[in-house]
Amino acid sequence: MRAGCSRGSAWPVRIDPHLVSDACLLKDRRLTETGRRAAAMAFEPNIPPIQVHLCVKGGKAAIAWYERAFGAVETYEQMAEDGVRVLHANLAMFGSEVMLHDEFPEFMSDVLAPSTRGGAGLTISINVESPAAVDAAFARAIEAGATSICAPEDMFWGARYAKLADPHGHVWGFNAALCPPG
Repeated sequence: MRAGCSRGSAWPVRIDPHLVSDACLLKDRRLTETGRRAAAMAFEPNIPPIQVHLCVKGGKAAIAWYERAFGAVETYEQMAEDGVRVLHANLAMFGSEVMLHDEFPEFMSDVLAPSTRGGAGLTISINVESPAAVDAAFARAIEAGATSICAPEDMFWGARYAKLADPHGHVWGFNAALCPPG
């Protein structure tokens, strides 16, 4: 089994037996109503085919920052049994959904926060409706404490573009066509 997939009885979440087939149940996991709600939500209709799942250090602070900087709305949160780290959260933002969790190096050494890995490994690109929306999104995030990588600028590919790093190490790009299609 790949690193991070084998979880003993110390795994910090309870799983509900109604959500998992008998073949998938592991002996030492405790099962709760929380698990049933989480799984029902995970398989709700209209899930995007690709979703971002951010790993951070300080999940509660990250959620608060995304709410301030990007207007995110937390739609689900489950704390780990330690009561400190976010096991899973869903944030509605930019007309989509972003998932978020705290780092759990004791269970998943393959998924770590950018600060642990030495930087982000990708840019999350957000396509907004207008060049003015690029400027506004960038300004709001900078005001909330993001670091500018590329201030809003008209680019050679025919778009207004800006890029920034959030305080948790993730890189975000904002893009809008200079001339609307059509």
